[in-house]
Amino acid sequence: MFDISQRIVDKALVAQASHDDPIALFAYDLDALKQHAQTLVTALPKNVSLYYAIKANSEKQILDILAPVIDGFEISSGGEIS
Repeated sequence: MFDISQRIVDKALVAQASHDDPIALFAYDLDALKQHAQTLVTALPKNVSLYYAIKANSEKQILDILAPVIDGFEISSGGEIS
């Protein structure tokens, strides 16, 4: 479905090489995330707003990418923001 860039693969290999045990990681394509959010906002009816639930992922880079594109963020408690 998605092509993983060679840059991501290379970084994962470098990270793995520095550990004896298997590692787990999340890889995000921030450009694709921004494009997807923009496409979604454009497709929504004008009377519908798009909010991102911070509890899904509160990484600053993700929030920074989404902030100018979406209508806002949803939080359940202050603990979701660090």
